[in-house]
Amino acid sequence: MLFGITACNEQKKESLSDTQADAQVNSSEQKNLETAKQVWKVWNGGDTNSFKSIAIPALIRHANGVLASNDLSGYIATWVVFRTGIPDLNFSYDLVAKGNKVYSKWIAKGTNTGMFGKYSPSGKPSVTNGFTEYTYNDEGKLIQEDAYYDPYSYEEVIGFKLIPPPTKK
Repeated sequence: MLFGITACNEQKKESLSDTQADAQVNSSEQKNLETAKQVWKVWNGGDTNSFKSIAIPALIRHANGVLASNDLSGYIATWVVFRTGIPDLNFSYDLVAKGNKVYSKWIAKGTNTGMFGKYSPSGKPSVTNGFTEYTYNDEGKLIQEDAYYDPYSYEEVIGFKLIPPPTKK
């Protein structure tokens, strides 16, 4: 009988450890969600100095599977191009956290009233749909961003044209 009680107590200890582990995972995921919200706040016109407290200096960013920047200054330079070209740029988004990742489905809207890199303003509105996967380290700092979106939706606004290939007659 004493053995049964001891085994039962051991089981409770294991359950308590599992519960504590779940709480820690949820706490990490919650921290990552809060960091993702801060990233979106900056993209929606906030101060880029905030990036320094929520991301590592060697932040990696991929856009549609291609390396876009390999450090925080390159990431901020991308932000500057978009915010200069589309000053009223605004993102609406949904977030889901799982482990050390946060997934975001988003819609960006704005009007090209400023220089977009070397391209003159067109005055045209833009709507772009996208999906971003954020990866965090154990301290909750952003270490990688993988963004996927339709670049043509804003490239058309700044003057690019999609020309279909010739067809055979």
